[in-house]
Amino acid sequence: MSDLRNLNGHLEVMETPFLTGSTLAYADCVLLPKLQHIRLAGEVIQSINLYMLKYYKFVFKSKKYAR
Repeated sequence: MSDLRNLNGHLEVMETPFLTGSTLAYADCVLLPKLQHIRLAGEVIQSINLYMLKYYKFVFKSKKYAR
């Protein structure tokens, strides 16, 4: 997580659209697929968490669970 925070901080202060300048570089091409995997995994985890929260609500409201 700290690496992602560091990258985010770097991108915030950059005055160029890419990691090392105004054009897409090798570093961007290496990093982008890894970030895409993280982004997609995050979306999947978030949607799973939403369904689990809904499930928990039903479980906690059930009479059998309250016993």
